[in-house]
Amino acid sequence: MATATCTTTGTQIYAFVDAASTVYQYMCGGGAGGAALTNIPSASGIRSWQDCFDWCDNTTVGVNGCSGFLYNAGVAYGNGPGQCALKYGGNSFASTVTLSSTRVAGLKSRNIVRPAPTFACPAVHSQTVVDNYGQQYLMACGYDTTGNSNTNQGQLVQAANNFNDCFAFCDTYNVTGQGNCTGWQYSGKPDGAGSGNCYLKVVQPAPKFNTVYNQNYVGAIRLAGSIASTPSPSSAMATTTDLGSVPTNTDAAYPSSASVSSSISSSSSGANPPSCSSTVTVSVTWTPPSRAEL
Repeated sequence: MATATCTTTGTQIYAFVDAASTVYQYMCGGGAGGAALTNIPSASGIRSWQDCFDWCDNTTVGVNGCSGFLYNAGVAYGNGPGQCALKYGGNSFASTVTLSSTRVAGLKSRNIVRPAPTFACPAVHSQTVVDNYGQQYLMACGYDTTGNSNTNQGQLVQAANNFNDCFAFCDTYNVTGQGNCTGWQYSGKPDGAGSGNCYLKVVQPAPKFNTVYNQNYVGAIRLAGSIASTPSPSSAMATTTDLGSVPTNTDAAYPSSASVSSSISSSSSGANPPSCSSTVTVSVTWTPPSRAEL
């Protein structure tokens, strides 16, 4: 597993997945927003700032869970005993004007407020897209995904704007004992261009696209291993991988099946940020419905 490290101060934000599979962002020298939850002193066994991840993962006070932490009262770059000041309700970094080498701030990615992506149907049909949280989804405009949004297989939430609202809901949704959200279905306005409902799915290993076309549906399957990077909101994009023609009941050419193999690689070097590399490969095969089924 990759290690979260700090070797200098700055306003750069780094992504990290801890031992509990919780996705964090951290800043070396900054502060963490939010209200004070509780302070974990060095006497509790804080060996370095990295211990704050575990304390945040496992600390709840009343109805408030930990949204992030601030390592302070310690040594330079958190490489020794110090205090983990746990926060709740935090969704942004703080104290970024005056940085300190004895501070390291961490925030759970699911709590960080970001604008929704701006994908549109039918342009993203059969495309693999990367949302603002670095998650990959395979899209199908006009199609539902398998699985029921009940207490066993998912959750129903409202999309106030359009289908793009569903990405953040799925990125942060988890059912204890069953795992993370594996896909969603939007149901509302034609091409998802308006308010509606997001049906979050936790079907394992992954949902599939249903075969009945409905213009008011947008379906998305979250691709395994898609936490490859955490791009800024402006870098959300659709890849150019095409799974085939849009299945319709017109006389246009109609594919019998389609498949995609997508590979993402990223690397960086230098002291800031620390050297790292990652590669994600995803393969998906989808057989569209026959004309008779349409």
